[in-house]
Parts: sequence; C-alpha cells; structure tokens
Amino acid sequence: MSCIICKNVHKTYGHGKNSTHAVRGISATFESGQFYSIIGRSGSGKSTFLHILGGILAPDEGTVLYDSCNLGELNDVERAKVRLKQTGFVFQDYQLLPELTVKENILVPAILDHRILDEDWCNKIMAQLEITSMADRYPSEEGRY
Repeated sequence: MSCIICKNVHKTYGHGKNSTHAVRGISATFESGQFYSIIGRSGSGKSTFLHILGGILAPDEGTVLYDSCNLGELNDVERAKVRLKQTGFVFQDYQLLPELTVKENILVPAILDHRILDEDWCNKIMAQLEITSMADRYPSEEGRY
C-alpha cells in the first residue's frame, strides 16, 4: 500500500525580520485510497504544505517519504520525475500550457514520460469533464475550461 509520511516538516520564506514560517513542524501519514482535507485560514500554509507533500517544494527541515523515497533528498529533476509518475495536481488557476490545445495539455504527462499516447483514455477524460467539444481549442480561446 502506498503512502506519504511527513515528519516534523518546516518551510520558511525569507530571512531574518522578513521571514515567514509557512509550515512549522507538521507530522502526518496519508494512506493510499483515503481522502484527506487540509483546512485552515488564508495564509496558514496549506498550499505550501501540499507543494511539499507533492514534491514541488523541498522542506527546509523534516522528512517527506513517498513510499520509501525521501523527497527531501532528491534534487529538482529527481522530484520532477517522481511527480511525473506518481502524483497529480489540479491547480486553482489550471496551469495550462497556452501553446497547446486542451487535448494536448491532457496528454502532456504521457508525452514527457515518452509513453505511447492513449487517445481512448484521453477521450474518456474529456468526456468525464464534459470538454470533448473543446479538445482542439487553445486556453486563450473563449469557452469554459
């Protein structure tokens, strides 16, 4: 069973008087197949914590284990490879690549991983999201995404 374990995780932005302690000593275990909510007021460090759990950011202190892999010991490229194969993010502002169509944006992880593109899978995803009619549109074009 996969899980993410974090132990005494810290993240601080800035230095000295201008420092902001976004995450202070969080320890938790997240088991595969379960749903979790991370709640708190605006500016309390929720997004920073999620970015650390997903390997987008490295913690300043503490340990984040993804199965047996310590994300804090990986460099940026190695963490990117873990994200590519093991995690997924839905960003609040979509993070779509403007030069790619909707369909191409969905296929980006497979392209980056040099996998054979599964058009049927992509079409099912678009159908579930009710965006099939937008497959060939670019993010800058009018329409709901």
